[in-house]
Amino acid sequence: MAEFDIPPSNIDLMQDTILRGGIAFPNRYSVSVMLPPALSNPNSTEQKQLNIRCENAAIVGRAFSTLQYRFYGPARNIPYESIYSGEIQISFLLSGYLQEREYFETWMNKMCNKDDYKFRYYDEYVGSMVVTVIGRDEVPTYSILLEEVCPKLIGEISLGYDKNDEAMRQDITLSYRKYSINKIELPAPPPYTPPPPQDWKAPGPQPYEAPKIYPPESPQDFQIGQGSRSIIG
Repeated sequence: MAEFDIPPSNIDLMQDTILRGGIAFPNRYSVSVMLPPALSNPNSTEQKQLNIRCENAAIVGRAFSTLQYRFYGPARNIPYESIYSGEIQISFLLSGYLQEREYFETWMNKMCNKDDYKFRYYDEYVGSMVVTVIGRDEVPTYSILLEEVCPKLIGEISLGYDKNDEAMRQDITLSYRKYSINKIELPAPPPYTPPPPQDWKAPGPQPYEAPKIYPPESPQDFQIGQGSRSIIG
């Protein structure tokens, strides 16, 4: 059995790793959904508005399919295939004219003809999507590129007279084939400098020190009502 040292619990070391490496926050991100080049792209203003109004997204995951192999004893799980979730759901805060919904409606209409229900070739309607995590200093820290993206579901929007103070939101489910990590050059963290050792002493009784009394240089007369007093050494 391999031997290893268990590092001691050190709150100073934990604080140092947080100060040097920081903390990622889920509310600091950007999303960019791009139509395929074969289709007409919206202008930059609409694209920027779409990205800003994306209020919910996700960093997708991946896995391996495995087969159990047993020669003797406990079985081993042998991976043989990469698996991606294949779907990602994002949500948009809708503008007054529902332009964000229309963006994906246009995309789906160009995937499938509304008259004869014939689909285009696959390469003609798949686009891409980039999800980026941003630090507190507005510098990107992590980014993934979803490849072969296309809309799969435009969710329904619930309406009602009791929703007077609610904003309309649109859920979109996108299908994708795989994702890759966009390389981001990050500055190297400073080397760790351990704090200087401090001598620790057990608390104990402190020696008693008598109060010091200093006699005045000259007495002063005490007069009632005058706010003065006589101090005699």
